[in-house]
Amino acid sequence: MMQEENKRPDEERFSSADATEDALSAFEHVVAPQKTTAKKRVTANTRLLIIVTAIVAVLAILLAVLLPLLSEGTGDNSSTPSDTVSVPEEVYPLYDRSKDKTEQEIVQSVAIKNKDDEYTIRYNKTDRLYQLAGYADISLSASGVEELVGCATTLNGYDQVKAVEKLSDFGLEKPSITVIITYYDNSTTTLLIGNETPDKNGYYARLQDGDAVVMINADTVSYFQLKKGQYVERNLIAAPTVKKDDANGKVVLKEMTLKGGPGNETLSLRQAASSDGEEYSYASFIITKPYKRMVSETVSSSLSGFTYLIADEGVVLHPTTADKAKYGFNDPYAVLDVTLAVQTTEEEDENTADDSSPQFIYYNASTSRITIGCKDNNGNYYVMVDGHNAIYLAASSSLATVAERTYVNTISDLLFLKNIIDIKKVSISTDGKTYNYMLTHDESKEDSDKQLTVTCDGKTLDTPNFRTLYSRMMGISRYGETDKKPSGQPLHKITLIENNGSTFLTLEIFEHSSSLYTVRTDEGELFTVKASDIFNFMSLIKDYYNGKPIVDM
Repeated sequence: MMQEENKRPDEERFSSADATEDALSAFEHVVAPQKTTAKKRVTANTRLLIIVTAIVAVLAILLAVLLPLLSEGTGDNSSTPSDTVSVPEEVYPLYDRSKDKTEQEIVQSVAIKNKDDEYTIRYNKTDRLYQLAGYADISLSASGVEELVGCATTLNGYDQVKAVEKLSDFGLEKPSITVIITYYDNSTTTLLIGNETPDKNGYYARLQDGDAVVMINADTVSYFQLKKGQYVERNLIAAPTVKKDDANGKVVLKEMTLKGGPGNETLSLRQAASSDGEEYSYASFIITKPYKRMVSETVSSSLSGFTYLIADEGVVLHPTTADKAKYGFNDPYAVLDVTLAVQTTEEEDENTADDSSPQFIYYNASTSRITIGCKDNNGNYYVMVDGHNAIYLAASSSLATVAERTYVNTISDLLFLKNIIDIKKVSISTDGKTYNYMLTHDESKEDSDKQLTVTCDGKTLDTPNFRTLYSRMMGISRYGETDKKPSGQPLHKITLIENNGSTFLTLEIFEHSSSLYTVRTDEGELFTVKASDIFNFMSLIKDYYNGKPIVDM
């Protein structure tokens, strides 16, 4: 009450300070002005100070509240008020011709001399593209040249040396890279690049007719460090084009032939086709030379990915006879003929559609010859491709799938997959006795067991057990390769005769070691199988003949 009675008129005029204090109480970081009392005289200066303080406090609150909202309105929610003001990064320009008014290409040529190479990339006005001087027949990488031309049009440093006493301190007395740029108006700029900066982020550089030494980004310098072979087009075999209206089309390796390679042999393979017969219906690829066999599914998956060839760089452009000999082309490691194509399926006719496998057709097929000279220390390949007058280096990962193929590491482990309905006789010789199982097929029967009748030595045998026996025979797999030619009489022999009377397969089995047998086919192919697999199968042959059941594994 005492304070109320002693309140001065001027305090009533500034009683709004109470409201200000209440408003400020919500912001703990703001110190509100103290309210005066009757016992303490408030001068005009003091009142002015109170007013100014209150105004500053309110403005601070408004700024704190409104600036984030304004930032949100611009779509930048990550900024704080202190981040909204940015200081432009200082640059140190060496040259900038990007604003020139001309209908010509601003950069007409870039001549580069570095520690590894010397060459000129020049604009051809007639063909309207950049070419490597002296190698007009070899296409350049469009993306690589575009980056180089960009560096030749505008170049800024990110820092500058404040005091230069000796150019040799920065590698600029004898620069490691000299770049001469010629523009559309025949003016030239010579850029000199010296040592790498201590922090490895850039290089020292200057213009030949300038005094300033600046630091330019290492990524920019990398374009001036390249050899000419690194600017050439590296796509040596392009994937064929799928038609726009072909929803089922995909690029595939259609066929290939390898001569040489790790097996020093000729190996041919291709996509499997319905005409190959039922025994190949499970295969994606089949080998056609030296023997017609199924390719393993693991290898088939790898082969399916070979649909183009991109080299790492051009090593020698326009190679001489001596160059070719140096990189092994006088005695190539391998020669590959590969055919790429678009594989698609024919549109099904509702009158002819059935449950059979889709029939593939191919278009846009193209064959390329890849000659592999030798390998570098890392296993990468030096290659030449028809139509490219250069020696290229291709990574092992890009070519090994086809270059390292042999018959042995490509073939399926299964000896055969032949539908039993195509066989009329299975002849098996073991321990001096031959079992001739005659098969009679009757497709008119509904019961599968009645569709097949098996006889041997005039007696009819159990059909389900023979199907199991036949399945076990198809499960015998090759173990490995061998150069050991067998002699004498075989221990065992298996022959399959087709319904038309022709021999589908004959296997002669010889002892090889305590754990392996050597198999020789009627085509002369040699390989090994596990002795235990043959021993167990021959035991089943005897059991079946004697009426014992065959257990399905």
